[in-house]
Amino acid sequence: SAINSFRMVIACMILILPPFYLIFDQPDLSTSLMILAIFATIMYIGGLSYKVILPVMILAVPALILFFNLVTMEGQKIINDFQQKRILAWLKPDEYASTEAYQQLNSITAIGSGQLNGKGLNNNVISSVKNGNFISEAQTDFIFTIAGEELGFIGCCAIIILLFVIVLQCILIAARADDTAGMLIAGGM
Repeated sequence: SAINSFRMVIACMILILPPFYLIFDQPDLSTSLMILAIFATIMYIGGLSYKVILPVMILAVPALILFFNLVTMEGQKIINDFQQKRILAWLKPDEYASTEAYQQLNSITAIGSGQLNGKGLNNNVISSVKNGNFISEAQTDFIFTIAGEELGFIGCCAIIILLFVIVLQCILIAARADDTAGMLIAGGM
């Protein structure tokens, strides 16, 4: 209905642009991309028509592929050098093993060392990735690494199942919401 009008879509985009720009300018590319993903999800849940979504997707997918190819080229000026190195380290971790991919590769080792049952919560084994300082910032994006090492495969599966249950509950709450605001809040979670 109203959300499908061109004016409403532009108004929503105008509302999201200031926080997006401020976060992107930090520079915090990952949070900026998450904000765009949440915005797109909320617009979809809000009832944005496929007549609007389809043309946007037809333009967005090739644009993202082009953007991704451009930012991985040497000498690009679209994103900062450290952001480019992180993307390249994600794509080619062996080439950046001692620098940008150090935590990434050690996190894989930590999860693998947890095996099926893990090493136990708050273990004091010095060979532990956590205790041996192989993961320099364990409390950040690599928190799952510590869970994998201490709880093992079974614990990781339990965490993933719990996260899936939370997402499923948000979807069910959004579907049963009495008003649009409740639906959008639950869907945005």
